[in-house]
Amino acid sequence: MKIRETTLFDKVPQLRYAVYAAVAVVLAIADFLLIPLIEIQGVVPDIIVILVVWIAISEGQLLGIISGFLCGLLVDFLSYEGVLGVHALVNTLAGFTAGYFFKESRTTLTLQTYRFVLILFLATFVHNTIFSFLYIRTTEATLIEFFTKYVFAKSVYTIVFGTIPVLFRSLRN
Repeated sequence: MKIRETTLFDKVPQLRYAVYAAVAVVLAIADFLLIPLIEIQGVVPDIIVILVVWIAISEGQLLGIISGFLCGLLVDFLSYEGVLGVHALVNTLAGFTAGYFFKESRTTLTLQTYRFVLILFLATFVHNTIFSFLYIRTTEATLIEFFTKYVFAKSVYTIVFGTIPVLFRSLRN
């Protein structure tokens, strides 16, 4: 049986939250400035959701919900697209959804395998469905186009980026 090493995060838990906050700020700025550059047919990945799902799987449903809300507010303030709080709502729901899959004994395994990608897909699907219903007018797209472009394609594009931390973490260990 392998004994887990004590890390700095174990000794100073507040440091972990400070790192999450710093990563959230960097990702929110990248989401605002860089992500539009890789748009494909109006579809962009949502990198903030990747962080929210990561936190929910690592820390549990409650912190997933809190991080989703705070990250969503950050995105709402940086990229004001309409109603303040929409990103907070959908990111909270993504954190809530991903938090169902939190199991402390399996966190490392989940974050290093395809499980993370599947959970990320489910959380982004919920996120994108609700976000799109709130923003897309029925005259802008048919129901089929709505789900293929705004929900499914955006979810797939997000999980493509979501494989990066999985690969990084599995290569590191």
